Amino acid sequence: MSHWAEIDENNIVIRVAVGDNKADDEGESFFKDVIGGNWIKTSVNTYDGVHYTSEKDKDGKLIPSADQSKAFRGNYAGIGMVYNPDADEFEYVEPEPGPEPEPEPEEKPEVPPDRSLDTDDYIVPDYYK
Repeated sequence: MSHWAEIDENNIVIRVAVGDNKADDEGESFFKDVIGGNWIKTSVNTYDGVHYTSEKDKDGKLIPSADQSKAFRGNYAGIGMVYNPDADEFEYVEPEPGPEPEPEPEEKPEVPPDRSLDTDDYIVPDYYK
């Protein structure tokens, strides 16, 4: 299987799809001619510039491939990542910080409606008195 990332006009990955390895171009013409858009091949087993096998060592970590020529474009593309054409790789970007959440309003405990505020079987806060 080949894997392809579609990028928008700002080089942001908007979707990733699987191509057909049986086709001479591994599905590139299908994506570009039939679906449309700007598609770039990505390596599903590449992370941080290293290509890995699907096997794990005794500690459960992925094993790097003997053939590192398969490691291309830096990372396997994911939605929201950015394609850097100068480096020819997919890069992670830190999300911009959003606005600070507003503090939760301090809720006052409710006194049950069938209770008198003068009873001694529970504590009544001063603001209810």
